[in-house]
Amino acid sequence: MFFGFDKCFKNLSGNLKEIILNLLTNYSNSYRLGLFVTV
Repeated sequence: MFFGFDKCFKNLSGNLKEIILNLLTNYSNSYRLGLFVTV
């Protein structure tokens, strides 16, 4: 039971990390694009 929960939690944290990384890369990409457009 606990092992299953731990596994689920690890998967969740992994997905969260992925989502955060995706958001960060998307933000930095749009930021660079904005800089490129303004310059």
